[in-house]
Amino acid sequence: MRLSFSIAIVAVFFVACNQQAVPGLLNAEPFASLTDSIRQSPAEAELYYKRGLLLYQKDQLSYAKEDIAKAWRLQPKEEYGLSLARLLEKKAIDSSILFLQVAARNHPQAVSLQVALARSYVKNGEDAKAIALCDTIVAKFPGQLDALLLKAEILSKNGEQAEATAVLERAYLLAPGDADLAHTLGFHYAENGNPKVLLLADSLQKADLNGTHAEPLLLKGIYYYNQRKFDDAVKAFDAAIVIDYNFMDAHMYKGQVFYDLKKYTEAAKTFALVTSISPTYADGYFWLGKTQEALQDKPGAKLNYERAFGLDKELLEARAAAERLK
Repeated sequence: MRLSFSIAIVAVFFVACNQQAVPGLLNAEPFASLTDSIRQSPAEAELYYKRGLLLYQKDQLSYAKEDIAKAWRLQPKEEYGLSLARLLEKKAIDSSILFLQVAARNHPQAVSLQVALARSYVKNGEDAKAIALCDTIVAKFPGQLDALLLKAEILSKNGEQAEATAVLERAYLLAPGDADLAHTLGFHYAENGNPKVLLLADSLQKADLNGTHAEPLLLKGIYYYNQRKFDDAVKAFDAAIVIDYNFMDAHMYKGQVFYDLKKYTEAAKTFALVTSISPTYADGYFWLGKTQEALQDKPGAKLNYERAFGLDKELLEARAAAERLK
């Protein structure tokens, strides 16, 4: 009896210690119910993951990392690994890369982890490693579109447009019904002055039986704009706007045509319309400021540059322009 009693006392002691070890935050709402469930099912990975996501949403990054790491250890699902890599990256990209290297090596069939590792290489300025990994992924999984698209993105960024085009065309052949991929290829054609965009846009329009998609017209407009065929460009952008009045890209490109033609009044009207349609669209205010500055309306330009930077702190050009007009 004494032995049993002693064991019971020890058991109670360890339970008490475990309860005390749980930070008070996790026993409070909105985490308390998940914490209770974890006490009852401490080997259930999904519970840790759900609590980790909730902690992340509440900006409790340290606790979130612990929970998601625990979920990964209990059950190495790709979803858990990707979330953990993102959390590690917030502290240091090297930590995220190291984790993904080990995770990808231990789980070679987890393609998303390998693609995530390639993206981390890009963020770390290691483009050659990223391309090599993309090639490895595609060699093993020939239909892996994410790896092909990432490779094309890197090549395009580095000025290797012909190589990027070839990769995008290969991806498109694998998935011709993927609308996003078609638009990515079309935008690449248009930006690089490749007339293939016109055939692609025509095919997309023919497939759009209800005539509800404005993207093919935008692609044509961008191509004409880059070819300095401004009248054709404006016609294409206007046709896109007829289909979708709120299509910001079409309005913005149309305004830039007017700006390039030094038709600053028309440009200002176009960008003002953009800001009325979408009052939180920073680029609209920035370009409105540019046209106002060209029209010698410096107070108006300064105000809109400040609005643009206020909406998008990464728009450093807007801040510099506002400071220039002090």
